[in-house]
Amino acid sequence: MKKLPQLRGAGSYMALGMQMVVVTAVITAIGYWLDQRTGKEPLFLVIFFVLGALGGMAAVWRELARDRQ
Repeated sequence: MKKLPQLRGAGSYMALGMQMVVVTAVITAIGYWLDQRTGKEPLFLVIFFVLGALGGMAAVWRELARDRQ
């Protein structure tokens, strides 16, 4: 079966999207857990969500910069 030229490399980009979502979700879950342990309800959730989103974007940015070279 032939692969369509438009779909080459699509798997790696889909993996990047999943990596961004998973990193954000895991780090946010850690923030939620800390909120439950400390009783400071939205504080750690918000902080860790922002950190997770930035970490996910940084991973995607690094991968895209590596692909350009």
